[in-house]
Amino acid sequence: MSPNRPEPESARGFSLVIVLAGITVMMILMGVAVPTWRYVMQDDREQELYFRGDQIARAVEEYQRKNGNAFPPSFDVLVKGKYLRRQYKDPMVKDGKWRIVRPGEAMPVSATPTGGAAPAPPRPPPPSDLREARRWA
Repeated sequence: MSPNRPEPESARGFSLVIVLAGITVMMILMGVAVPTWRYVMQDDREQELYFRGDQIARAVEEYQRKNGNAFPPSFDVLVKGKYLRRQYKDPMVKDGKWRIVRPGEAMPVSATPTGGAAPAPPRPPPPSDLREARRWA
């Protein structure tokens, strides 16, 4: 075949079909990769949450050792007292603000970063006599 010779009729448009098939395969692979990438990013945020939470927990423990087992009133106290290098942001929420939950304090459902499950319905008060106990059993 010479370079100046035109392509035969049966070969015309074949390159376009190959390019379209390649683009289609690439789009399918990208569609599969996007959900996987979300999990990778979620895992990265969770790993960062573990690290930051550990740093904060260690800072609180050190603060408690030096201050008679008292809890710090805020993160600023931990930073100013050099218990914590800096005030870390919460990687799981958009605003980056931590919510301090003290021992014995219930955490509202709306404060969970992922929405969380609905809280269990409140249990009835304990029965005062045997007949009521049978009714609740």
